[in-house]
Amino acid sequence: MKIGDQLLPTNTLLLAGIADRLSLLLWSKTKEAQKGKNRPSLILDNFQEIKSNEKVLIFDSSEEFEQKRKEILQGKRGED
Repeated sequence: MKIGDQLLPTNTLLLAGIADRLSLLLWSKTKEAQKGKNRPSLILDNFQEIKSNEKVLIFDSSEEFEQKRKEILQGKRGED
């Protein structure tokens, strides 16, 4: 989605969150949960892994940041 650079629509994220909470609730009522075993994997965590694979830039100074920002903005304007 274009708003907020989301990879998935908001309703998909909400449904994944609901499914995660339900699976944790059901798991918490089992004997395995009392022993802390076989906790279900969360769907939202898988979505976060997709997002975390994006490149992260770190700057040592505000000048470096401003220069990169200017390059990015000029590049996006050239694409339109």
